Order: sequence, then structure tokens, then C-alpha cells
Amino acid sequence: MSKIRVEDIDWRLYKDDITTAMRNEKLWSMGSNDPEDAEMHLANYEKLCEELKLLEAGDYAAVLDACPKPDIFSDYLKSNG
Repeated sequence: MSKIRVEDIDWRLYKDDITTAMRNEKLWSMGSNDPEDAEMHLANYEKLCEELKLLEAGDYAAVLDACPKPDIFSDYLKSNG
């Protein structure tokens, strides 16, 4: 796959999914009986919070650069139609 560019991504849709993932991580942390598992979910939640701050600031390049697997953005590419 060629390099994904900031302008190719539907950031509104991606932000919606990040927000949903944050809610899930928070719920999973509260529902876990295993402290290590709860800590993992809280850590995931914190990472997502930081990513959401970048999205809200419009710093999409930083979000793209921070992602270790940029191919995940292929689900959020704007249609060519």
C-alpha cells in the first residue's frame, strides 16, 4: 500500500471510533476482576485520550506519525466517488 496522506482520511469517522473505543476501555477496566487487566485497560484509555486531544486540536499528522501500523487507517480512507 502506498503511503497514506492526512487528507485521504475521514477523520470524523476515525474520531467517532476512538471515542467508542475509549468508552469500551473504561467499561472493561471497571468490570475486570483482575487488577492487571484493569490497569491494561486504563492504560489503553489514557493513550486513546491523548490521541483524541490530538484529533480535537486538528493535529492529524501527529496522529498518523504516532501510529505504529498506519495501515489501520485504510478503513478510514475517503471514497474516491
